[in-house]
Amino acid sequence: MSIVRRPRIVRFALLALISLAPLFGCATSMTGQQQILLFPESQMASMGATAFTDMKSKTPKATSSTQVTYVRCVANAVTSVVTPEQAAKVSVTSWEVEVFEDETANAFALPGGKIGVHTGLLPVANTPGQLAAVLGHEVGHVLDRHGNARMSQTTIAQTGMQLGAVLLGANTPG
Repeated sequence: MSIVRRPRIVRFALLALISLAPLFGCATSMTGQQQILLFPESQMASMGATAFTDMKSKTPKATSSTQVTYVRCVANAVTSVVTPEQAAKVSVTSWEVEVFEDETANAFALPGGKIGVHTGLLPVANTPGQLAAVLGHEVGHVLDRHGNARMSQTTIAQTGMQLGAVLLGANTPG
C-alpha cells in the first residue's frame, strides 16, 4: 500500500468510527459513571453461560451438602431483592449458584446470572451477613454491566491500536 493511500484509509476508518458512535450503547452506571457498552446483554449472558459451563466441567463441585445449601440460601436472599426490571436489563431470567471445591477465598458472578463461590471463601466470610456482602458485591457487578464495559474498553483499545499500526505503516493482516 502506498504512503499516499494510507492517510485516506485512516481518514475513512476514523470517519466510519465517528459515524457509528451513536450506535454505541452509552449508559450511566448505578454509581453515576458513564460507560460505553458495545455488546448486547444477550451476547454477554451467552458468554457468561459458556464460561460457567466450562468452569463447571473443569472445577470440582463442593461435596458438602451443608455448604451448598448454606451458600444457595444466602445467594437466594441476595438475588431475591433484584427487581425483575433490573434482571431483564442484563438478560437474567434466573440465577444459577454453584459451589466449587477450591481453597481460594473467592466468589464471582457472571453475566446472565451465574454465581460461583469457592469453598475457601467460607472460612473467611463465615457469617451469612459476610457472605451476603461478598455475593451482593459480585451481583452488583452484573447489574452494573461491568463485564460489558470492560470488554467494550478492550475492543476500543484494540481497534485504536490497529488503526495506529495502519497509520504507522505496520504490516497488519487485512
